[in-house]
Amino acid sequence: MSDTLHPLHGTPSHRAADGPPSRRRRLLAGGLGLGATLLAAGCAGLGGPRTIEVSEARLLEALNRQFPFNSRVLGALDLVVVQPRLKLLPAENRLATEFDVNVDPLLGGRPIAGTLGLSYGLRFDAAEHSVKLEQPRVERLDLGSAGGWLQGRAGRVAAALAENLLSELSVYQLPPDDVQRLQSHGLRPGAIRVTPHGLAISLEPVR
Repeated sequence: MSDTLHPLHGTPSHRAADGPPSRRRRLLAGGLGLGATLLAAGCAGLGGPRTIEVSEARLLEALNRQFPFNSRVLGALDLVVVQPRLKLLPAENRLATEFDVNVDPLLGGRPIAGTLGLSYGLRFDAAEHSVKLEQPRVERLDLGSAGGWLQGRAGRVAAALAENLLSELSVYQLPPDDVQRLQSHGLRPGAIRVTPHGLAISLEPVR
C-alpha cells in the first residue's frame, strides 16, 4: 500500500449547492459502468468467489465525479470543496480523503482557502444500491493565518461539513443491470473490506 495521497485528475462536474440530490445521484450512476465488469471478473456465473472488487482507480473516478461540492454551514458560511485526494487505510478498514476548501463568509470578511482531512468507514445503502460514508472523523483542518477569525468555530465548521459530505457522497454505485442480476441469484452486497488495492464487497444470500 502506498502512503501517498493521490490527486484526482480531469475536470470535475460542477453542481449547484441547492441542486436536487436525485440529479446528483443520476450524474454519479450515469458515469460509472463498473459493476458488470467487476462481477464478470470476480463472480463469473456467480459460481466463483462471491466478491465485488473495486479498484482504487475506480474509487478515485467515482469520487471525482461529485466535486466541486458546495455546502452552506452554520447558516453563514458558503464552502466550496474541491480536489479530493484519497488514501486507503486497510488496517483500520477505513478510507481517508483530504480536500481543498474555500470558505466565503456571507456576512462580510475575506474568503479563506484551507485544507480539510477526513477519515470514514463505509456502508452499503440498499435503497440506493451504493457504498456510502459513515462514522466520519475530522483528522485535519488547516485554515492558515488568514482564517484567524474563524478558528474559534473551526470544529463546528468541520463537523457540519463532514455531516453534509456524509449524507451526499457515494464511493461506488452498483449499476441497475447488476442489481437485477444479483437479485435473480438471491444475493445482495454485504460486508465491505478496505484492501491495499481498493474495496472488496462480499455477496451474501438474501434472507
